[in-house]
Amino acid sequence: MKNQEISTLIGQKRAYNSSSFLLYVSKFDINNVKKGQKRSKNIAILVSKKIFKTAVSRNKARRMIRSSINRIFSDISEGNKSLLKEKKIQFNSYNLIFSLKKGFEKVDFKDLIVEIKQSLLKNVII
Repeated sequence: MKNQEISTLIGQKRAYNSSSFLLYVSKFDINNVKKGQKRSKNIAILVSKKIFKTAVSRNKARRMIRSSINRIFSDISEGNKSLLKEKKIQFNSYNLIFSLKKGFEKVDFKDLIVEIKQSLLKNVII
């Protein structure tokens, strides 16, 4: 996702609050993409230097979010293909921005997966 897309999405102030992150969600408009142009990634992870002082800790947080999202989407696509067809859900049709909060470094990986799943369920992405 490009910086301009991120700033406009955050400017809409439609954030879903969780104990360790804020989730901004918007539906992707296919009409805005020019013919032959590739679509940018639909997931962005914002990690502040105020919260994570070292680059190592920021990258670790990003990897945790990315791997938990991949695990959630792979579980859903393998186990619930009929559910996805019924709801006509396409994961590429959403823009997701995760903005990490101060208590994120204390979150366990399994708890993070549950928390992300719950926030995506609230937003009818899953």
